[in-house]
Amino acid sequence: MRLKELLRKLVQTKVLENYSMMTLGNILGVLIGFAIYPYAIRVLGKDNYGSYVYAMAVLGFVQMVVNYGFDTPCAKMVVERKDDREALSSVVSSVLTVKMLLFVLSSAVLIVVASFFGEALGGLPLLAWGLLYVVGDILFPSWYFQGMKRMKVVTFINVSVRLLALPSIFLLVRSESDTVLFMAVNSSFAAFGGVVSVVWLTRVEGLRLRLCSVGEVRPVVASATHFFLANIATNLRDYSADILVGRVFGMSDLALFDLAHKIVRAPRLFTLNINGALFPELVDRSTPELVRRALRYEALVGLAMVAAVALVGWPAVMLLGGEEMAGAYPIAVCLSGTIPAWLVIGCYMNFVFVANDRYSLVTQEQVFALVSFLLLFLVGVLAWGDVIVAPLSIVLGAASEIVFCEYVSRRKRLL
Repeated sequence: MRLKELLRKLVQTKVLENYSMMTLGNILGVLIGFAIYPYAIRVLGKDNYGSYVYAMAVLGFVQMVVNYGFDTPCAKMVVERKDDREALSSVVSSVLTVKMLLFVLSSAVLIVVASFFGEALGGLPLLAWGLLYVVGDILFPSWYFQGMKRMKVVTFINVSVRLLALPSIFLLVRSESDTVLFMAVNSSFAAFGGVVSVVWLTRVEGLRLRLCSVGEVRPVVASATHFFLANIATNLRDYSADILVGRVFGMSDLALFDLAHKIVRAPRLFTLNINGALFPELVDRSTPELVRRALRYEALVGLAMVAAVALVGWPAVMLLGGEEMAGAYPIAVCLSGTIPAWLVIGCYMNFVFVANDRYSLVTQEQVFALVSFLLLFLVGVLAWGDVIVAPLSIVLGAASEIVFCEYVSRRKRLL
């Protein structure tokens, strides 16, 4: 099937609506974040805001354990069972059961460790309040809405909750001593969004949620294991980047690194959901010709986003952080190289590895990415010793991932 013919059919389905809703939700989320950022960075200060970012990076490891790896395989299960309400209830209930158990275990470990090493991890109060973020993520199965092609629900809930949080932040967070309060407000509203999603699932979707037995959850856990291993590698790379920058270069440089991420995230909004929106339609019908065309087109779109960051990155830094945050611009330009790289990698993951049920290759690819990043970062710190080492390591690591994906695809005759 030629790409134009397939795109014409996809436009007639709910793919375009899902992509639009996912992208709109991300755009509004970033705009809300941009509205908060200048206020937060000036009121809390670079060091305190850096501590907040650092604590969120630590909490990312708890989130990694709790999420386990359910998103992709369970979204596929939802696609396959979309007309069976009882089966859908079983899948969602199984995931919630496992996630709640993992949350209790990982939270207990974090609190014990933070009691001894709290300051090194961002501070126990920050971490304790931040656990509510994880609660919200547990209760909000966005993978279910993705599989059901109802991403407008995700957009509606997420944007509404973040808008409700804005007045509380501006009214309550007034000085450098309010860093914990800033975390508390953001986390509480995230948890509230999770509660709203559960109400939606039971009242609107008609799902019957319950605690499940070991026998019920075993198939769901088994399907997610390779993705869990892949997520360990992915999150170790992503969150360790923040932690390494904070530990090696300091909280001020971490604040610069975080602002650069925010700027790069803006153009990524238009590319981030392409593969996710196509997933329910293409996971069972991808062909080598289609994948090759998609790889080329997505790479070109990503390069256009790199040019956009180079053009608007400087005024964005000045608007959001002022002269004090000028160092974020070269970091942002460097990080923008991840946009085309991760688009291409996502194409391989979804439409080559997952489409061919080669879940183990997803794990292998992410382990390769983690090792590449850590080696590049270590060499860069020893040879250079500047914060620009972090984005360079991420971009060069992403380039090595593309080489790995292409090599494996050819060797396994998947393309």
